[in-house]
Amino acid sequence: MRLREHPGFLNGWLAQPGGPFSRSYAAPLDGGDTLVDVFLQRIVAPGHPIVTLRQGGEHTLDFRLGDEEFGEALVRFLSLNAGRTIDEIGELEVDF
Repeated sequence: MRLREHPGFLNGWLAQPGGPFSRSYAAPLDGGDTLVDVFLQRIVAPGHPIVTLRQGGEHTLDFRLGDEEFGEALVRFLSLNAGRTIDEIGELEVDF
């Protein structure tokens, strides 16, 4: 299945903007920005981690996930795809 269709995303694809590093910066929500790095946060809700993608050094996107196993697999997959746009990554086929 395409990553954007994976049922492990609680709020779907695209994610919610995390927060711009600059108050004047408007985070793109169209998926056209480039993934720089990714990390897993386990502090939000037990059993429902958030994966944060840092894009272009300007802002983040936060994905709320259904479980930690999916979160760990997603971080591994996304880390291999740094440098692609968020939209491109969402179109990639996954098997986890």
